[in-house]
Amino acid sequence: MSNIIEVSNLTRRFGEKPAVKNISFALARGDVLAIIGRSGAGKSTLLRCLNGLERPDTGTVVIDGETITGRSERQLRAIRQRIGMIFQHFNLLSAKTVLENVTLPLKLAGVSRAERERRGEELLEMVGLADRAKTYPARLSGGQMQRVGIARALSRDPVLLLCDEATSALDPETTLSVLELLRRINKQFGLSIVLITHEMNVARQIADQVLVLANGTIVEDGTTQSIFRNPRSEDARLMLRAAGFLPEDAHVRLPV
Repeated sequence: MSNIIEVSNLTRRFGEKPAVKNISFALARGDVLAIIGRSGAGKSTLLRCLNGLERPDTGTVVIDGETITGRSERQLRAIRQRIGMIFQHFNLLSAKTVLENVTLPLKLAGVSRAERERRGEELLEMVGLADRAKTYPARLSGGQMQRVGIARALSRDPVLLLCDEATSALDPETTLSVLELLRRINKQFGLSIVLITHEMNVARQIADQVLVLANGTIVEDGTTQSIFRNPRSEDARLMLRAAGFLPEDAHVRLPV
């Protein structure tokens, strides 16, 4: 199986301090990767390096067989059209309807009104909001707004979906429904997904692979099952214990 993402020896500094340091990993096409870590671990910086919004100081990022590091901004814009983004706070335009928000990327790409409305209605049907096409975001719940964000991210048929704390602003029940939608999209379309989160339950619900960051470096990576059953790093153990997945004395029974 080919890889959708290949990252090699990636370092991004802000001043003298590296936000991410010597990061290397790969994601198989069609898999879901959760990047987890506490605040300041480097999760957001790493995600922004994957779509070229941050330019690494060293190392390479390859997306769908194409190296994006060292590219011009114009070249990066073309590459980003194949990468969908879902944001923590939805980033919807309040003055536009749900349908207009979903089809905005298509409008910017010069797609005809008839075609973009057809595509928008198709996507709203898929995310369960077909009856809200003419509604404005202020009249939607948080979960509905995130579904609009998901539909918008899919409007240009991306090969990769990046999720920046996509469920952290939602209640647990709504979080579960959004994760179920993302997993259904992953299975139905074979769409590769990377999500960053500090919530262990989110990773457990959706991810095939987990990458644990701490102080800008990878301290553990593996299948979701292996990390939840037998975490090797102290950071993974601490987060699992705080989320209620490990007993207080787990360090006695688990290898360091």
